[in-house]
Amino acid sequence: YEIANSWLLLGQNEKALLNFEKIIKDFPSSSYVKKSLLKIGLIYYNNKQDDKAFDSYDQVIRDYSATPEAREALTGIKNIYVNASEADKFIKYAAEHPVANISSEEQDSLIYTSAELRYMKGEYENAAIDFTNYIGKFKNGYFVLNARYYRAECEYNNQKFDAALDDYNFVLSIPKNTFTEKALLRASGIYYMQQKFDLALKNYKALEEEAEYNDNLIEAAIGQMRSAFHLNLFDISSKMSRRLIHSDKVKTEIVFEARLLLGKSLLASDSLDLALEQFELVGKFQGAIGAEAKYNSAFVQYKKTNYVESKKIILELIKLIPAYDFWIAKGFILLADDYWKMKDFFQAKATLQSIIENYEKAPDDSEDLIESAKIKLKSIQEEEKTSEQEVNNNPEKTSGEENNESIEIKDK
Repeated sequence: YEIANSWLLLGQNEKALLNFEKIIKDFPSSSYVKKSLLKIGLIYYNNKQDDKAFDSYDQVIRDYSATPEAREALTGIKNIYVNASEADKFIKYAAEHPVANISSEEQDSLIYTSAELRYMKGEYENAAIDFTNYIGKFKNGYFVLNARYYRAECEYNNQKFDAALDDYNFVLSIPKNTFTEKALLRASGIYYMQQKFDLALKNYKALEEEAEYNDNLIEAAIGQMRSAFHLNLFDISSKMSRRLIHSDKVKTEIVFEARLLLGKSLLASDSLDLALEQFELVGKFQGAIGAEAKYNSAFVQYKKTNYVESKKIILELIKLIPAYDFWIAKGFILLADDYWKMKDFFQAKATLQSIIENYEKAPDDSEDLIESAKIKLKSIQEEEKTSEQEVNNNPEKTSGEENNESIEIKDK
């Protein structure tokens, strides 16, 4: 037996097994048989040969049920079942052997631990089933809060967001606990993704109050900025935008997004010069956000009746590399507005027609630009028709006015 133990300590498992098995075969009445069976079970367990380990442990329990070794073997079998996330099978096995006396509290712990291990392995679908099993058996169990949170995480990873929300909200219904901050982060993100911006804003505000980690404080500010903007709560959105702009450790792209949304909030309140200041800063940033900012800069100039300047910015937008088709198309529609305001009906119509004929709508477009172009084209055609009728009714007066307008445009 000591020789076998020595081989085991040296990591020579095969030689150790041969010597333990020799004891069992040659000395069946020895007190070392049950100890050898335990060692054999341990070797197989460490080698992930659970079936063979189970057989060794099971033999100890059947043949030596009243010994300390039997209780040790029971622990080995428990580990096998729990690691396989089969705690129910262990409880059933234990009920069949007098050596095992599993209390309801221990059953609570075993079934929960079995589910948690499966979760830790990333087996989210099966782990969710195990947590559901635990919650059903132990409605007031010691680990119900943990089980509800981890089940929510399983459902989140399986993209079952409504089911996840149900569990996250259960966690949030309990006074502040170890999962509160994480649950708020998840719940607010789901609500935002589902475009339930009022609930997203509510949860992001709660996250700001509860957060202990700086990253989550930043996420709370970003979420409030975006959600409030969608709800037209521009004061709240602007407040969060300014907080992010002046915060440390905020990523550059988030700062530019904050400036963009601040500019759009200012634009909504007709603070055109302040809005333009933000758009011009963001317009220097490459990417879709820079393209959107350039469009908004052109739109501000349009609102200020600076149609030539608006046109100049749109032409800069069109030349961006890489191209951002949505914002270029939207820029063309604004360019048509510029031409329209300058009474250049021909260029306005041609610009809109190019969108109608050539633009391909993308799945993620936030609006139907082709339909917008068609509606605008119809309006221009109607105004042009009215203008022509005025010319026909009063040719001398209108002709003079048109010549003046034409000269004025060329001067610009």
